[in-house]
Amino acid sequence: MNWIHCLRAILAALIAAPFWASPALADEAIERERLALVMRQIDQIARQLAEAEQSAPHENTRYRFDYLRIGDDLRRMRAGIDGYLSPKRAQPRDMRPFADTYTHESGTSP
Repeated sequence: MNWIHCLRAILAALIAAPFWASPALADEAIERERLALVMRQIDQIARQLAEAEQSAPHENTRYRFDYLRIGDDLRRMRAGIDGYLSPKRAQPRDMRPFADTYTHESGTSP
């Protein structure tokens, strides 16, 4: 039984070794984990807001909650965090100019 405890300790040390070698990597991993948690919380908030909107009174009231605006804000937050966690590489652009016309006479080559 004792060798199982030793094996677990060795495996734990091997898994944690990259984080000991570089505190910056550990900090980055913690940050990514926390931002992923924030993304899950934003998703949960969005679901709860959708449920609240379904049960909101639809009669004319003086003040109403702006579900559309808060939904847009949540989408922007989600996009910002997602862009940070998985940045997109810039794709090469096609630098050819657009054609000035899209018609041609029959019998002539384009």
